[in-house]
Amino acid sequence: MELITPLGTVFLLIDEEPVGFSMTELSPMDNLCPKLEGRFKLEVDFIPDGKEHLISCCLQPSQSVTGYAESGERLESFGYYSLNKKIKVSIGLEAEAGYIRNVKGEIVRLSDTYDYDSEFKEADGLFYNSYFLLPDTKTAHYVFGIAWVTGCDQDNDIQTWFGADPTYMKGSD
Repeated sequence: MELITPLGTVFLLIDEEPVGFSMTELSPMDNLCPKLEGRFKLEVDFIPDGKEHLISCCLQPSQSVTGYAESGERLESFGYYSLNKKIKVSIGLEAEAGYIRNVKGEIVRLSDTYDYDSEFKEADGLFYNSYFLLPDTKTAHYVFGIAWVTGCDQDNDIQTWFGADPTYMKGSD
């Protein structure tokens, strides 16, 4: 399963293996992001097994893109732009990044809000927005938000950030 955006194809991986997921198209939120042309919630379940895992939402661009972190409270998000910056796609996940490995190689959490962390990377032409599951993770349901606009300007640039925030996808959507 995949989602086609104006910048390319989005799909999910668990430990670099493709997985199926639930996809829900959402309407723009009138007060925060009325100009969005696409807004989706992607959900996947994974039962933790006491090992580290990556659950990744990947963008495979169909054109050259640049990307920037655009995180916020309880939101780890990345905004991707076409080279002329007229198209923007944001991919968000609910997390508070913050862990380090101590000298023994053990993971030490800097925040106790969530039992997992997040990770962003670019490799082999793909952009990965990932939940990083830790050995003590118990959470089994993961949500990614995706939103885009094709006439991106300074007035609507932030709307993809709001639209891709999974915390705004709970409830009536």
